[in-house]
Amino acid sequence: NLNGDVVVTSDSGAYTTGTGLWTYIAEGNITGVSPNAGQDGVVVTITGEGLLGGGDAIASVSLAGVDAFVQSGSDTEIQIRPFEGPAAGVQGDVLVTGSTGGHVRLVNGWTYSGVQSVSPNYGQRGTVVVIEGIAMLGGGSSVTEVRLSQVVATEIISANSTRIEVIADHNQVFTEQAGDVVILMDNA
Repeated sequence: NLNGDVVVTSDSGAYTTGTGLWTYIAEGNITGVSPNAGQDGVVVTITGEGLLGGGDAIASVSLAGVDAFVQSGSDTEIQIRPFEGPAAGVQGDVLVTGSTGGHVRLVNGWTYSGVQSVSPNYGQRGTVVVIEGIAMLGGGSSVTEVRLSQVVATEIISANSTRIEVIADHNQVFTEQAGDVVILMDNA
């Protein structure tokens, strides 16, 4: 920390000094984000030093530009729940703002998981479906379940962060039905 004077100088050349009234503090540092990817529903722990930016509380936390719900926080650890991010996923900064307005940032420290393509995007029992996206393991190590239009896939053939391959299960339908692809991970 650097302690010093505050000097105010006017355009007339007059000045006034407050001795020892200002201290520059060391910048905060985010050392960890766990998990570092996901969507809403996961608890994220941010660790570091000086996370309050010299303040006494957290004013806000954002992940890749999307505000998060702060559950608890201190100068060394913050627990948050992300709000829903872009469906296709996006990588961006972790930004902690303290009550003084000071910021602590980790560049590209968070990735919102997202599905970017499903091929084929139609089928029936036995159809092999390939899902591609970003951070689809959500910071976890495996996929626990995939739902195609609310029907749980029969089998997860393979899964990694950018590609998941599943087999569609039986669903008795009388007309074509469109629905969401939902991926459950082991990080929640």
